[in-house]
Amino acid sequence: MAIEIDKDRFKPDEYKIRKVLEIAKDLNNKNQVLNLELIYKTIKKRLKLPRKEILRIIEYLFNNNLLVEGRKNTKETVLLNLYRRKIYNIIIKHNGAHFSFIRKKIFKNYTTNSGQLLWHLNMLLSYDFIKKIKIGNFTIFLPINMSNDIGTLYFFLKDKINKKIFELLKLQDKVKKTEVYKEINENREKVYYRLKVLIENEIISYSNNENNEVFLVSRFKNIDNNKIEFGEKKRLIYE
Repeated sequence: MAIEIDKDRFKPDEYKIRKVLEIAKDLNNKNQVLNLELIYKTIKKRLKLPRKEILRIIEYLFNNNLLVEGRKNTKETVLLNLYRRKIYNIIIKHNGAHFSFIRKKIFKNYTTNSGQLLWHLNMLLSYDFIKKIKIGNFTIFLPINMSNDIGTLYFFLKDKINKKIFELLKLQDKVKKTEVYKEINENREKVYYRLKVLIENEIISYSNNENNEVFLVSRFKNIDNNKIEFGEKKRLIYE
């Protein structure tokens, strides 16, 4: 197990980090799987650094997922793969995506099995490009810096009716449950079902009083819905 270090207190010399990453890349080009022993011996041979310093650099790189033991890649080379780059860009562009959506977008003109996509997703997860959360029966892959709350909200607001409910409750603090479908001009049963799901996922809450009101959970009240966009063009990775 890698030794935990204080990332704010210690960061090895940038030049030495770069030299070690170059060594890892060279090993990768030779199709060698990265492991602590191989990296250590190669650094010692090429850079002639003291043992203690080599170990500190290795710890820093592995603890920050710049290198992953048992892989043939470094963080710098992961997105050189065409499919991984496309998968990553889909997740960024759509503010998170589930497995079936990604497969449809990436492999729509090709026949492939789910294992290939899972492999690429696991590579992105291993190197901290993305993370995943569970929402109901869906596994959602999110950009690494997106909070789980925002990722969950994005997932539900991709549905037109959910988005109308959210916008209504942003404008009005509380609305009677029986009035929501009228306010947004949608089918009552469809709205009731979505209210139930949004309550179960703690995006809205329900006042079990004589007014039977629904309202946004406090942590979502300050989100600017004008900034919530879907399918927007963002700065993608060399697409």
